[in-house]
This record gives sequence, C-alpha cells and structure tokens, in this order.
Amino acid sequence: GTNVLDLVQQPLGFRSFNIDPDQGFFLNGHPYDLHGTAFHQDGINRGWAIGQAEREKNFALLQELGATALRLSHYEHAEPTYDLADRDGIILWTEIPVINSITDDPTFLENAKQQLIELVHQRYNHPAIVCWGIFNEVTLIKGPQTTNVVSQLASLAAELDSTRPSTCAIAGGDDQPSNWYSKVSA
Repeated sequence: GTNVLDLVQQPLGFRSFNIDPDQGFFLNGHPYDLHGTAFHQDGINRGWAIGQAEREKNFALLQELGATALRLSHYEHAEPTYDLADRDGIILWTEIPVINSITDDPTFLENAKQQLIELVHQRYNHPAIVCWGIFNEVTLIKGPQTTNVVSQLASLAAELDSTRPSTCAIAGGDDQPSNWYSKVSA
C-alpha cells in the first residue's frame, strides 16, 4: 500500500585503499600513515553499559591523539562506534571473538563462521572498515592445530568481501602456520 513499514538510512562514503608490502598503506591513491590504538567498548564503572556520550568522548581522545586507525578488539562492537569512525575518517580493523585458542569441535568452527558472516553482512557498508580480523592469538593456549579453522575463516572472509583483506593478531612469531592464512583478497 502507501504506508511506510520500515525505513533504513545509511550515509554513503566512497574510498579506495591498497596495501603495498614495501610502500605501506594508501588511501584514495595517496600514502596514508596508520597509527592508533586497540579499542574495547567499555567504560570505567560502566562495563559495556556505555552510551553515546562515552563513545563521543573516546573518539575525541582519538582525535586529540592524532589517531588515524583503530582496532576494534576482540568482538563485534555497537553500530554507533562504526558510525563515529566513518564520520571522523578513522580506519578500522574489526574482528570476531576467536581469541587465545580454538577447539576441534565442529560447532566451534560453525559458530566462528556465523559470527564472521554476521559481522561482514552488518558492517559491509561502513567505509571506515579496511580489514576483517579473523582471530586473535589463537596459539596462546595449547590446543588442536589452528590451521583448519583459520584457513576456513580466511577463505570465508574473502568470499564474503573480496574488496577487503582479512587479518589477524598473532602470538608466537612468524613460525606459527596459522599466521599465514589471513590474506589480501583479489
């Protein structure tokens, strides 16, 4: 009929980026220095019960620091955080909560895949996001081989969004096989 039942409005931003192993990060064709911090969505005496005022204060601090990049650690963050990064031109690394270790239980992998699907589908239109984090230091706690889970998550990230690379936070140096699965998509 003529009644509006639902309405979604999203700001629109365009940008291009590329990562060169020798020359670094480029934003819209120009070298762009990335420096910033990791970020959790909590506040003193509030835990996760922060509101827009706390988010605005946090982003004001990022501006004061001169930050150009932000890693959203280690889980899905609230929508207003992504909106503020878009508004302020902060480059984002966002990630799913695959942290410290994995299990070889198939439900672990399915849950991690579902969280990655939801992250990409919900946040795809945010121009601030430059990479999808697929794990954080999964070899910190001894457990099963990580390459099966990590390789499937990296492949899924590339399938869901061929315009952004997947990435990871590592522990244990370059000798960990799982560290080599995150990739720049074609």
